[in-house]
Amino acid sequence: MYEDSYYKCGKYEIFYYSGGAMDSMHFAVLERHQYIKIGNILEVGYDKQVGDTKEDYNKIKQNNKCRK
Repeated sequence: MYEDSYYKCGKYEIFYYSGGAMDSMHFAVLERHQYIKIGNILEVGYDKQVGDTKEDYNKIKQNNKCRK
């Protein structure tokens, strides 16, 4: 994964990646769902992919407060 490609945007996590030199860029927009969080010790939840295009990535990045 590229250093500047991963962002947390509220309930979303967005990133892009490539499988190698001959591969194209892949985009992922994940919506995080958290069930339990106990300090920094335990977190139980899951991620649901809600987008997989550059447009989805850019839309979430522009419409939310994101941090690296």
